[in-house]
Amino acid sequence: MARFGNLGRNVFHGPGIDNWDVVAFKRIKLAEGHRLEFRAESLNLFNHTQFMNPISNIANADFGRVQDTRDPRIVQLALRYTF
Repeated sequence: MARFGNLGRNVFHGPGIDNWDVVAFKRIKLAEGHRLEFRAESLNLFNHTQFMNPISNIANADFGRVQDTRDPRIVQLALRYTF
């Protein structure tokens, strides 16, 4: 297979990831054998833009361009009753 240029293999890297996932929960004892748990989860807490890798196919007209991002902040809330 022909190679273009003299750049070594696997030297083309995309941007890094700055992702903070945080979970907080509170357990409340209601009665003997009964418990309530509230849980809050945040994925990508600070909502930093996370760019995907650039297009690495040299035959593509968009070679080297970043065309997509990862998911923005996602928050999940849960309530669990255990008996």
